[in-house]
This record gives sequence, structure tokens and C-alpha cells, in this order.
Amino acid sequence: MRIPLLGWELLLKRRPAFGPASAASMLASRGDPLRFLDPDRLARAIRAFRAGYLREMADIIEQLEERDDTARSASRKAFAAASRCPHRVLIREGEERNPRAKLHQDTLTRFWATVEVRDAFARNSRGGIRALKRGMATALSRYWSVHEVTWTPLSTGELRATFWRMPLSRFECRTGALRYLEGDGSIDGRPLEPGGWLIAQGDGVGVAAAVAATSKRLSLQDWLLYSERCGQPGVHARTDAAPGTPEWDSLLLDLNGLTRDWKLLTDKGVELTPVQLGTAGTLPYPELIARMDRAIAALYRGADLSTVSGGEGGDVGASLQGDEIVILDSDTCEMISEALRRQVEPFVIRWAHGDDEPLAGISVSLPERPFTALDLQADETLLRLGARLSKRQALQRYGRSEAADDEPHDALSAPNAAMLPASGPEGVANALHSAQDRRAGGGRTEAAPAGAPPENAKKTASAGAASAALDQTDDAIYEAAALEALGAARSGGLERLTDMLLEALDAGDEAGMLAKLQAAYDALPGMAEDPEADRAAADLAGRILLGAVQQGREQSAKGTSE
Repeated sequence: MRIPLLGWELLLKRRPAFGPASAASMLASRGDPLRFLDPDRLARAIRAFRAGYLREMADIIEQLEERDDTARSASRKAFAAASRCPHRVLIREGEERNPRAKLHQDTLTRFWATVEVRDAFARNSRGGIRALKRGMATALSRYWSVHEVTWTPLSTGELRATFWRMPLSRFECRTGALRYLEGDGSIDGRPLEPGGWLIAQGDGVGVAAAVAATSKRLSLQDWLLYSERCGQPGVHARTDAAPGTPEWDSLLLDLNGLTRDWKLLTDKGVELTPVQLGTAGTLPYPELIARMDRAIAALYRGADLSTVSGGEGGDVGASLQGDEIVILDSDTCEMISEALRRQVEPFVIRWAHGDDEPLAGISVSLPERPFTALDLQADETLLRLGARLSKRQALQRYGRSEAADDEPHDALSAPNAAMLPASGPEGVANALHSAQDRRAGGGRTEAAPAGAPPENAKKTASAGAASAALDQTDDAIYEAAALEALGAARSGGLERLTDMLLEALDAGDEAGMLAKLQAAYDALPGMAEDPEADRAAADLAGRILLGAVQQGREQSAKGTSE
């Protein structure tokens, strides 16, 4: 139960400060920040940005990300990469055996599975935590991303939150801290109240990208002007007719119909010295534009995009890009995790449980690597050699959580992310046996008795795990799996799966919940085949549901045999 209302709780924001009237006024006063953009104006905007006047430079970066082809492609990939990274709520190190930490973990899992994200300028659009991660990732380009937070208390004693994505141009930083500009013409903003705003701070590569994009625009303009003036030859007509005569006027009329530019009519006694307006060699514009495109791509993605560098370096550029992208995406994930843990979760836990400090927190990480089998082999080799491995780090690396003291040691823990089982009965059977093995050994194979063949050891472990799983009838496991899968479905925008999981949570009894989870799991492979589906989110949801569904099948089989 939540403790009685405290003074700070009265300050939690219920309605956004930036309402429809503010959005309408700001939209009506918007101009085109790229019109007449030249190096001098860009330099002034950068100086103002560094002095804390964010409006002009923020609008320039935003428009370049929308209208420059390379900036659009590279920034979308950077933001989308962050939005597709899976998240988990982990118990803080050293608190694994604290029952209150598990309580915090459950509360935060439900909170992040139900957050709503909306755009201040597109209020009909609604998203979940995936949209929140994408919005926060824009700090990579603009130094800051800001979401206004409104809170909704529930009768259960918990909180729900709505995050409103805000334009950076609505803020100033003249005092070293972001402040909200209440009017379109305001210069001094008001301080941001704790709990009412979510601020993420990134590298701000959009400033350097704007410099490159402006140079590219100038080269494009020069190239277009060159093509207009020198794309077709001029015509020089000479005649014996005197100016003003019908013959002269007739030739002039024909000349006007032949070409619109670079035309000349003289008598035969006039001599002209040609002026070469073109260039005898290769035009410099394509090389300059390609150079700027590579710079913009490298700023957002660590190395020039494979589509840009493929013609020059073959696969070398793409290989280097992969290594650098992992570094940048990992840093973005950590930035998002830290901002959410420090600026949002303390208010959720304080409201729900009265604790000042959360004992669990969200962790956004890169998708699981496809070589987990190699990692398992390496760990098993080290254990056979006598190495002592950290159990906590191993559980986190493989996306597992340790059972609580009051749970059986073979209790199922929801996995983080992995591939869906292969299609067909054989693939499903292999996946189910794999789940049994993990319940038996917490993600690794148990040691075989002395002299026992490895095949017998594996069968013994699987049989023991299956037998132990038959004894589990706690519907809390089904609810936990449904909540974890719901978070993955919302993160990936899987609306059909989201609806099915919400129906499962509303079932009210263990049998009904399990039946609906079974239906969701059976329908998931078809959802994953949709070209527009988020494959990573579908994989994560399928892996989470796999254990709960298998447990229900085993329990049903046990009841039938008895």
C-alpha cells in the first residue's frame, strides 16, 4: 500500500504546460529556417546556440534532418536503432535478495509497459516506450531532447505517465540549465520543475552536420547554376542584312524561337572572341557534395554509410561502420537508461511504495548478439578449467533473472531476447527442450556424473527440468510473462499482440490467462512474417512467452495422465 500523500506529490504535474493553444500559436509563427541560409547566418546561429539561445539553431537542425537526403537517412537510422533496443527492469547490484527490490522491479515493469508517448504538434499520434526511446535519441543530434511529463494516479496506488515530445526551440539555456519559454517571443524562460520534464543530453552532432549540409547546399546551387547557364550551347547568327530591316527582324524572330539564352545576332563584319564559361576538366561539385555526404553519415552513424562508401572502398567501409555503430548505439542506450532511472523512476517508486531510492531500474541495451551459443561454450570451458565466473554478470549477460528465496530454484525466469523457435514441429520441440535445459541450469549445462556420457547427462538434465516444471502452478509466473511480453509488444508497435496480452491480463484466473497466452504465442509467428513488423520485438515477446506456454502444456499433460 502507498503511504499517505506527501507534500511533494501535490507538485506532480497533471496537465501539460504546452497545450493546443501554444502549439497553434507556434505553428502559425513558424518560418522557413533554411531559406537564405548561408555560412554567415549559420555562424551567427551557432554562436547564439552556444550562448543559450537555442531557437534558430534547433530549427535549422530539425529542418535539415527532414529535408537533406543524407541527414534524413543517417539520422533516421540512428534514432530508429535506439528505439529498437530492448529494455529490461533489473534489480540493483547487491539487492538481489532484498524482497523489496523485487517489489520495485514489478512496479517499474508494469509502469514502463503502460507509458504513453505523444507529440506536442501531433496529438493524434500515440506510442509507447519505443516512441520514447526514439524521441530521447534525438539528443544525439540536438544536444538535448525534452519531454514534458504528466502523471495520472491510479486507485491501486501506482502512477501512470504521459510523455509529451517537445520542440527544443521552446527552451533556452542562458543560465546553464534548460528553461521553458512560455511565449513565442519570450527570451527568459522559467525553471523546469522536477518530475515534470524528462531531459536527455547527447553529443549534438547536428551542429557539425549543419555545417556540412550548408556547404553541400552551396555546391548544389553552384552546380545547378552551372547546368542552367552552360548546359546548352549558345547561338551566334550573322547576316548581311542591316539592323531594322525585315530580313534582320525575321532572323531575330527565328533566333528567339530557337533558344532562350545565349543568343547573338550581328552583321558579318563583327568579330567575336569566345569566352569559355565551362571547365575543361572534371567539375568539382560532385566531389565536394560526396565529401559532405560522407561527413554527415559519419557524424550520425560513426562511419560513412555503406551505400555512400560502397563505390570507393568496397566492403571495408561497411565493416568499419559496423564496429563504430555498436559503440555509438551502446552509448545512446546508456544515456537513455540513465535519464529514465534518475528523472522518472524515483517518482514512481516514491508514490507507489514511499521509498526514496529505487532498488531496481530500467536498462536499455543493444539487441542480443546472435552468437550466444559460442558464449555458452566459452563459459563452460572456463568452468571445466576451474575458473570462477560471476553468477550475477552471467545472468545479466544471458538476459535471465535469479529466482527469489521463496521460489523453487528451478522456477522459470523471463528471458530478455532471442530468436523465435524455428518453424515446424521439430523447431518448436527443440526450443521447448532448450527452455527445459535453461530452467535446469540457469542458462548453462549441468555437470554430468563421473563417467557418464555427455548425451546421458543432457537427457538427465532435461528430464529433471521437465519434472520440476510440472510442479509449478503459480499464476504469478504467467502474469509476469504477460507483462514482460506486453512491454516488448508496445516497444515494437505490435498492436495485435498488445491487445491479446491485455486480454490475457484481464482474464481473471490462471486457466483463462494461460489459454490467452497460448493463443498469443501461437499467433506470434504469423505476426513476425509481416514485413512491417518489428522483428526484434517479436523475437523478444516470443521468447518471453515460450516458457510460460510450455509450463502450461506440461501442467495440462500432467493432469491428463493423472
